[in-house]
Amino acid sequence: MKKTAIIFIITASFISLLHAAVLKPGDTFPSFTARSLNDTMVTVPDSVTPTVTLISLSFSRHDIALTEAWTDTFTARYKNNPDVKYIEAAVIPDMPFISGIIANALRGAVAKQRWGDFVIYSGDKDAMMKKLSVDDPDPFYIYLTGKDGKILKILKTSVLTKEYIDEISGIIDKTLKSKLFH
Repeated sequence: MKKTAIIFIITASFISLLHAAVLKPGDTFPSFTARSLNDTMVTVPDSVTPTVTLISLSFSRHDIALTEAWTDTFTARYKNNPDVKYIEAAVIPDMPFISGIIANALRGAVAKQRWGDFVIYSGDKDAMMKKLSVDDPDPFYIYLTGKDGKILKILKTSVLTKEYIDEISGIIDKTLKSKLFH
């Protein structure tokens, strides 16, 4: 009986540790620094300027058109609104020669006006995936964060749907509206 109780306590403690490691809305987004295609260092998310930041992260090779669908949708909707920031981030292993090749390929594929908002994180990819609760490198991970760095929404997807647009836009609009009353 005592062995069963001890095993239960250890198992329950281990399970609670696993659950504590998974990011969810309300948690603080684990910020990181990455190099933009403009060759400047960028902190993600930017906690100084915008009220909300939409962060699109990819951990495997994707067609640029997929990430640009997100970018086009939200930059068009919130064009010229300094309270909304959009960042696209490619997370790659730390291999300087390969990183340079990838950066040059992306510069050729991404419109020049977006280079400042497209960053490449080159480092311990597995550690970054763990830090961001990424369990599958194939889909995109979309994080919507508030000015305080708190996560407002997390999506794991490979497509842009009207439902996702409406959901994310609704959260952004509500956050922007609440800013007016503070």
